[in-house]
Amino acid sequence: MKRETRIGILLSNDKFSCICVFRGHFLEHFVLGKDVQEALSRLGRLKEEINASNFGVGVEYKGELEEVCKMILDKLTEKINKALT
Repeated sequence: MKRETRIGILLSNDKFSCICVFRGHFLEHFVLGKDVQEALSRLGRLKEEINASNFGVGVEYKGELEEVCKMILDKLTEKINKALT
């Protein structure tokens, strides 16, 4: 994977949808929405810079960054739920 390659990962759970954008193995952007449509709309022009994704932008991506993004979404959801209770 080239260092400049941006990979977008779209994930959802029962509360939120998110898009993690990685450059190499580093999280560069994180977009959170209440559903898939909101997350995609918040991505904006960054979508043009994504080279690979699991949501139809660039070449198809399947790999370890999906698990990293899932962990981020799960932890963030947990923290938000704690803050709201």
